[in-house]
Amino acid sequence: MAKPTLQERVWRAMRQLRSFDLPQLVATTETLSETTRAYVHALRRSGYLVLRNKHFVLVRNTGPKPPRVLKDYMASNKRPLGVEDRNTGERFGVDGKEPPPAPAPKIVPRPIVRRPYRRRAA
Repeated sequence: MAKPTLQERVWRAMRQLRSFDLPQLVATTETLSETTRAYVHALRRSGYLVLRNKHFVLVRNTGPKPPRVLKDYMASNKRPLGVEDRNTGERFGVDGKEPPPAPAPKIVPRPIVRRPYRRRAA
């Protein structure tokens, strides 16, 4: 079985704790504080978490698969553009903005199947 990714560990801990602060989440998941902080703030900016009395509260628990942060890798700052929910397929923008468009589906050409030539019986 594959080792869970950082996002999977953090998301699982958020779902179990429901209310947490960053040091508690980092200690629970045994992850780096900077990457955990970036993931948590991307989820907060897209509406998954709210900040109440220095604690984050999970308000959008959509299922076991962790939300994926969508970034603009062409930009130098790589700021999050939105979050894609892997459970529902929905996309949410950050700070109330429109989410980025879904990528166009890849068109894969069908392979040509050549059947062997059969000689007809005479």
